[in-house]
Amino acid sequence: INTGSIPSAPTIGSVPNPTLINLGRSITLTAAGCPRNETFWSSGENLTAISKSPTETTTYFAYCFNGTCPSNITNKMVTVVNVPPPTLTAEAPVVCAGQIAHLNVSECTGLATFWSIPENDLEATPINHGIGNMANIGISESKIFYATCTDQGVTSDKSDIVVVAFSPNPQISSNPSPAAIWQGESIELFASACRPGDTYLWDDNLSGQTLSKTEVQDVYHTAKCVNSTCTTNGTEIFVRVCPILQTFVSPTNDFANTPRIQPHTSKVIIASNIIYNIDNEINTRLYFQAQNCIRLEPGFQADKGTVFAAQIGGCTLLPFSD
Repeated sequence: INTGSIPSAPTIGSVPNPTLINLGRSITLTAAGCPRNETFWSSGENLTAISKSPTETTTYFAYCFNGTCPSNITNKMVTVVNVPPPTLTAEAPVVCAGQIAHLNVSECTGLATFWSIPENDLEATPINHGIGNMANIGISESKIFYATCTDQGVTSDKSDIVVVAFSPNPQISSNPSPAAIWQGESIELFASACRPGDTYLWDDNLSGQTLSKTEVQDVYHTAKCVNSTCTTNGTEIFVRVCPILQTFVSPTNDFANTPRIQPHTSKVIIASNIIYNIDNEINTRLYFQAQNCIRLEPGFQADKGTVFAAQIGGCTLLPFSD
C-alpha cells in the first residue's frame, strides 16, 4: 500500500481570457501549482501548458500527481461560437478625385468594422474606419479594404479583401512657363499623372495629354482624368494673356524728363531706352503704369545701381537692382 500526501489541485489560466473563442481559433490553457510541474490533462498531455482548437464547447481538466497520489481535478470549460467573416462589397472598383468610396457589409448579425491599408504599402498599420453596415470613405490613393464582424463576444476573421483604385487629378504644365503669352500668341498645355489607362479630357471636350490654344484674353483651362467608372473633378490652370504692346521712349534718353506716370493703364510696356543716373547719384527713377505685364527687351540698358520696383494692386514688391 502506497502512502503519501495528496497534492493540491492546480489552478488553470487561459489565453485568451475568458475562455471564449471563435470557431477555428485556438486557446492556450496553463496549469500552475503542481510540484515539479507534474501536471496531467484530460487530453493526455503531461505538460504545464496545452494549446487546443476545439470545434465545439469542451471542458478540459487537469490534476497534479506527485508520484504517489493524484490531486483533485480542476475543470476549465472552453466555449466555442461560430462568427464567420462578413461579406464586403464596393459600389465601384475605381474612385476618382473629388469622390468617395462606398462600401457595404452583409452576413454580419453583430457589428461590422471597416479597415484599410494602402495598396502600395502592405506593411502599413491598418486604419479603422468605424462600425456599421455601410461606410463612405474618402481616399487619396488606392486602398485595400476588409471588414470584420464582432458578435457573441468574439471578432471574426477578416473578410475577403476589396481593392478600390484611386484616380487622381492630372498635373498640368505649360510651354511657355509660367503660363503667360502675348495677345494672339499660342500656348501648349500638357497634362500628366492620370492613372494608367485613364483618358485625359480638357474643358473644351478635347481628349489627349496636349492642348494647344491661341488666346486673346485671360482664360482658365481644366484637365480631367476619365475612366469607365468615373471622372475626376479636374485640375485648373490660369493662362495670362498680355495685351497689345506699347513703347515709351524718352527723346533725349534722359528719363528724368519723362513723365513719372504714363497714362496707358491697359498697355504693356517695352522699355528699350537707356536709364542714366543723374550726376552718378543712385536716385533716378522711371515709372510706367501697366495693367498686368511688362517686358524689357534686349537692348534695354540701366546704369549700375538703378532700382526697379513693381507696384501691383497697391502692394509694392521689394525692389531689385543691377
